Amino acid sequence: MIKHLASSLWLILAFGGVPPTTAAQTLGTIDENVIVCPDTGANEVLPDFGSTLCHVADFYSIAPADHSLWIRRIVTLDQAQLSQPLPIGLFISGKVASYSYVNDHLVGQNGEPGTNKASEIPGSMDAVWYVPKNFLRVGENHLDLRISSHHGYFELAYPLHYLGLAPYASPTDTLLNHYWKTLLPLGVLILGLLYSGVLAVKQETKMPHFLLPAMALFTSIQLCAEVIRGLVAYPYPAHDIRLMIILICSLCFGLSLLAHVLITLRAPYPKASFGVAASATILVLIVAPGFDHKSALALGVPCVFSLAVAVYNVSRNTPGAWAIAAGVGLFLVAILMSPGEFLDTYYFYLVAALILFLFIQHSSVITRAREQRSAEKARADKLQFIVDQNRLDTDSPTLSIKSANKTELISINDIAYCKGAGDYVELVLDSGQRVLHNDKLNDLEETLPSTFTRVHRSYIVNTTKIVSIERKPSGTGAIELSNHDTIPVSRRIMPSVRERLVAV
Repeated sequence: MIKHLASSLWLILAFGGVPPTTAAQTLGTIDENVIVCPDTGANEVLPDFGSTLCHVADFYSIAPADHSLWIRRIVTLDQAQLSQPLPIGLFISGKVASYSYVNDHLVGQNGEPGTNKASEIPGSMDAVWYVPKNFLRVGENHLDLRISSHHGYFELAYPLHYLGLAPYASPTDTLLNHYWKTLLPLGVLILGLLYSGVLAVKQETKMPHFLLPAMALFTSIQLCAEVIRGLVAYPYPAHDIRLMIILICSLCFGLSLLAHVLITLRAPYPKASFGVAASATILVLIVAPGFDHKSALALGVPCVFSLAVAVYNVSRNTPGAWAIAAGVGLFLVAILMSPGEFLDTYYFYLVAALILFLFIQHSSVITRAREQRSAEKARADKLQFIVDQNRLDTDSPTLSIKSANKTELISINDIAYCKGAGDYVELVLDSGQRVLHNDKLNDLEETLPSTFTRVHRSYIVNTTKIVSIERKPSGTGAIELSNHDTIPVSRRIMPSVRERLVAV
């Protein structure tokens, strides 16, 4: 079953991850078939391409890993192409060190090809050599390469990407022209990483705090690994490392998405479900051919499981399941409808859109959690107010007032409000009497029951004495007490005071 799933997804994504050409505009008609001959180790002696030791093969099917070979490709030019004003370059892109010849003329050396690892110096993954126009002719032109590939870490399905003539240009510049469109989704991913990272640090909900920033981080690293080919002419062994980074990031993103869905929807047996999905993904990757397909499946398989989990929770009427099912489903459909763009620039727009959707959904969850906590706090405050009010009515607790020469007891229920006065507090009673208390307002606030609330940096009022509250156009407010005194309410505290009074 695993192998069948791998085969099905592989066929759907068969064209995913095709590397962009290093040449902006190919000149001439290129023969897809090439002549392949064994290498005798003679550096500058071209072989007899008509020998029985040579054979014809498709250019992209050549596997030079741990071999040293000669290949000949025929390019047919017409007079207009040969006469065009731009300089011409021989472009080669692949995991090889090479000597490059055009019509028996040596035009460039990329590394040092050799018959074994010790004698080879790895070449750049992408290279171009200037070809004088007098080396070319109208009609068939021979592009001959001596290549070797002994320093690769993995054997790729398509180690050779391009060989042909085109107007001369830097191969990295040409590749960068292909990748520059990814700067926008990279910006979105970085902003998302910062936003979700702050939420993770604040830990405002019981959601998996680290998963959203992890998804943004993995995709950002993958995008940078993709783009680096257009920035640096790295040696071909680094290409394997780059592909491995892309594969790992794709897998980590897919599994992080699955974990996020499992935890967000509170799916039953989340650890077991995650283990099954992760194991199935790894098995699919083992049987899948090529890094391009592995990277596609590393994301595709967890997405399928994520969609299945979301759909299952839709059937259980789990809150938020519809939104996740729609988001992940559209993500998969968009990828499958454009397989030629998968793991390319378009892919990162899709991922950025998916992560942005998850950010929005996560924010709505946080908002609901805040509202729930606020409502619970309001209920708790109301209950505490009732308890304190009952205690005041039955026990009539007192406050010990310290003055310069004496200590007296005042019933807390008789206090209308408290006014801060430096290191002292002025207590105003219902009777109008004012008592100076040797204490700070902040310290007194901690000892008073919940029937008292702070309405200003200098005032604490007894809420049982409030007759009315008025909001002024400036945003501040005023409270009228039963003793007819008016107490100011600061702009910053006004909303919480109104909520407090509504709650009680």
